[in-house]
Amino acid sequence: MARNIPKNAKLAFKGQTVSIYQWRQRMFDGSYETFEAIKRAYTVQIIPVVDDKVVIVHEEQPGIGSWYGMVGGRIDEGELPLHAAKRELLEETGLVAKKLVLLKRFSTPKSQIDWVIYLYLAKDCKKVAEQDLDAGERINTYTVPVEKLLDLKGRLGADMTLYFSDIKNDKKKLRAFKDKLFS
Repeated sequence: MARNIPKNAKLAFKGQTVSIYQWRQRMFDGSYETFEAIKRAYTVQIIPVVDDKVVIVHEEQPGIGSWYGMVGGRIDEGELPLHAAKRELLEETGLVAKKLVLLKRFSTPKSQIDWVIYLYLAKDCKKVAEQDLDAGERINTYTVPVEKLLDLKGRLGADMTLYFSDIKNDKKKLRAFKDKLFS
């Protein structure tokens, strides 16, 4: 469950990706303090399956640098996570999936950040178009064995890194994960 920002919170800043909220919170001694929380645009991450491999990306953005990661991006306001996953898959890879399945929902409980990441499995992907990237994206796609996906570090976030590490380090979980991907 993501951070609950109270209804009485006031919007202090609204950006394209994050908004900052503030509210007065009564303390146990009866005094009041100002609390703050960040609401970040929710995102999707996708594991596209092509034959017996998965697709990862090498992405570069101005001012951030480059990294290996997964297909994914921001869920637009009013957009459903499933639709965002389909859109990001097509834009970043030119692929469409025969079936998209929600694998896991990651959130930041007991944190100052309200942010949810939806992890989707995109089964039986086929190339139907060229990439349609934003002006601030350079993305190269690679089809790799699932073990390469599980070894990704960096911009996945702590929860997803732990999720993949848990699968990678348990032979039974790894077999079940591969069955889910490739069955």
